Amino acid sequence: MSERADNQWDRDVLEENERYVLGACMTSAAAIDEVRPILEGLQFRKPQHQAIYDAILAVADRGEKADAVAVASELMRRGLLDPSGGGTYLFTCLETAVVASAAAFKARELVPAARGWALECLGAQLAQAGAAALTATEQDELIASAIDTLLTVQAGFGEDASPAIGNTLEGTLERLDSDEAAGVETGLEPLDDIIGGLAPGKLVIVGAAPGVGKTVIAQAFVRHAAVTCKRPVLSFTLEVDRDEITTRMIADLAEINSRKFTAIRRRSDGDDQKTLCEGDWAKIAKAADRLVDAPWHVNDDTEVTLGKIAAEAARVKRLHGGDLALITIDYAGLIVDMDDTRHDTRAQLAALTRGLKILARRLRVPIVLLSQLNRRYADRPDKRPQKTDLAGSSTFEQDADVILLLHREEVFEPETPRAGEMDVIVAKHRRGQTGTAVVAARMHLYRVTGFNDPTMGHSRALGHAA
Repeated sequence: MSERADNQWDRDVLEENERYVLGACMTSAAAIDEVRPILEGLQFRKPQHQAIYDAILAVADRGEKADAVAVASELMRRGLLDPSGGGTYLFTCLETAVVASAAAFKARELVPAARGWALECLGAQLAQAGAAALTATEQDELIASAIDTLLTVQAGFGEDASPAIGNTLEGTLERLDSDEAAGVETGLEPLDDIIGGLAPGKLVIVGAAPGVGKTVIAQAFVRHAAVTCKRPVLSFTLEVDRDEITTRMIADLAEINSRKFTAIRRRSDGDDQKTLCEGDWAKIAKAADRLVDAPWHVNDDTEVTLGKIAAEAARVKRLHGGDLALITIDYAGLIVDMDDTRHDTRAQLAALTRGLKILARRLRVPIVLLSQLNRRYADRPDKRPQKTDLAGSSTFEQDADVILLLHREEVFEPETPRAGEMDVIVAKHRRGQTGTAVVAARMHLYRVTGFNDPTMGHSRALGHAA
């Protein structure tokens, strides 16, 4: 430990407490059960103490009594008996543990110093890696590992892994009474009536065929959270760049036909100009005023990895004082190439969704991941999507808390009387209801709303218990 850390934490006291814990564990099986959840993830200050503790757990996990003789035998088998001080040192630990029942108390005293030691080790690891010529992938892996360590340290070592409900009930009730439990609504009332909004710590998969509206509905979620509610949102957009996604949001907020932003008309005097009129520019100015104050962060890096997502999410959440309402990722197929036959893409997708699930839980932020459908849906007369149509459906089914499938009849039947409607099919909802929410899809405005929107008429939601 560094000189600074040694000044903060008395080394002699720390080492004595470590010996006490080890001695108590070699005296009483009950002591092992008490200290194990407290020391989960903790590294002892002295490497020889860590070796002894690991040996104690190995013996106990075999169902054997972890006394000094058995622990010495295990250390010898590992070639670590002499480096750990030999049998004499084990008996020194036994003599230190005057009362085995105090092991849990001594273990808790190790936790603050262990956090400092973990940070110091991480700093040394990062400093060493910074001087090495790491590839971009290796850097991403290092960043993801560092974030994982920091989150573990922040959460705190020594937490009971399996606490009695009575000991955590007060915290649960406090969260239920706070905004944290509610998460953020989607802004689409028919959908919120079914799923209750986007809950913290949940992974939401949105799947649809090309052109149906995955990006547009994700934009609706962002609009409500960042623009209406002024909550921080982080969007990863791999398919379109930042300028285009911003233009789409302006079209949405200003309710201007998106074609006006790109169409060119030839004037009689020979000058080209966009078809935006003076009235449109007034609407754009108002939309820009709303958007400039929105805490919406857009990352348009085309080579996004799980490590980059975790690092950027942690940065944005820290920037806003611990608040992050939503993360959107457009889309899974651009992070994992499902057409790549050289690699196990399903394993890559499984690692991605599992990593996002863990990240959502640790940051207590809902993550919305967009996904394409496979080509099977096109072969059916009824083009309504099913969970099995998702590319990587088994992985999504396992990790997703909510699966939303989008369908617009007019994409497949241009003459349908249901033009302008989108079915949001809640195909999976771990918390309760499934069903179908019908919302208004004005794709020329890049705008999806409930039918209760001021510019619409009524709202509809068809739901049933899961």
